[in-house]
Amino acid sequence: SKIEACGLLEDGWYMEGSQRIDKNVINFAKNVISSFQIQPEVFPNPNGTIQLEWEKYYDRGKEDSFYLEIEITPNNLLHIYQIIHDEEKEWDEEWGEDRIREVYGEVEKYWEM
Repeated sequence: SKIEACGLLEDGWYMEGSQRIDKNVINFAKNVISSFQIQPEVFPNPNGTIQLEWEKYYDRGKEDSFYLEIEITPNNLLHIYQIIHDEEKEWDEEWGEDRIREVYGEVEKYWEM
């Protein structure tokens, strides 16, 4: 999987100073998305994090958008950024499978629109 491939990256994988992805970040990301029906795009970040992204655009007389980004950090924080109907929200919170699944519920809700 792409998440497992992120775990193979070593320090300096992107450029000097880029960090490998911590095994706890890899394991948390794999466990959390394993039950998701709508799988995210997965990106390693040079700061040692993994970013999960869901993006969908649809048209109802005007272009509306849905975008959700969850960055999983090695210091037990989730950085969450979302756009729903052009309203942006951004926040940080501690890791928690229940909470990330709740945020993922927004994906399922808006994916079918």
